[in-house]
Amino acid sequence: FTLQGLGSEDAIWYTLYPSSEFSDNFVDGLACFFWQLDEDDQLVKYPEKANCEFVLFFAIVHALCIIMVGVAVDKLVSAGSTKMTHRGISAGIILAVVGMAIYDFRIPQFNYGPFVDGLNLLCVIMIIMGSEVYHRVTNPDSTFTTVYPSLDNIYEED
Repeated sequence: FTLQGLGSEDAIWYTLYPSSEFSDNFVDGLACFFWQLDEDDQLVKYPEKANCEFVLFFAIVHALCIIMVGVAVDKLVSAGSTKMTHRGISAGIILAVVGMAIYDFRIPQFNYGPFVDGLNLLCVIMIIMGSEVYHRVTNPDSTFTTVYPSLDNIYEED
């Protein structure tokens, strides 16, 4: 729970959201979710300004996206296109890293310099290369068949 303050500019980020206030914060989060959190609490109660405006919409869109991704992956695997699935994993890694880099560049206080940026780039290249090499090995196509053993009549007497 204390990791919520990790992105803060404050030097003592681990004290911003103490675990002893977890229940109060949870209740305030539910109030924010249902647009019941006071404007004053949104502005001054927490180290960062709370914004409760589109929370329910974002939660619904997030849940729908998870469901759609699950259905899409199920259809891809059922169709036997595992290569396309692995390419999608690589593309997802690349998009995630690009998104995090854009986010990182927007906040100048968290610019750790070219060494850390280069290290992150090297790690991404190694992850993608490792994923591609691992998935080039031919594996049998995935099957999802379940065979239930037949039971003899368990009510017959011997």
